[in-house]
Amino acid sequence: MVENSANPDLIVGFGTAIDMPSLQLLQDPDSSLELPEQPMPLGALSVTFIDARTGFVVWMGIATADIEETPDPELSRQRLQYVVTNMLSTLPE
Repeated sequence: MVENSANPDLIVGFGTAIDMPSLQLLQDPDSSLELPEQPMPLGALSVTFIDARTGFVVWMGIATADIEETPDPELSRQRLQYVVTNMLSTLPE
């Protein structure tokens, strides 16, 4: 992938603890991709790829984790890097 803010093919969005219905994401009726309908829990991260031309979600990855009261910043960074790397490894080629 190459960043192109002038004429993108994909729009990449990410968030935590999202009220999914409020995003009003468009699901391609010809796709088998199922979008979550419930709000995401506090310890969740979603990464969404949206087709810039149609507005349809083409890929979504969701990860959940337990939230610690006093997280270690370095451990948190390592956990985030691990989960995002694994999440993106599920992208179709």
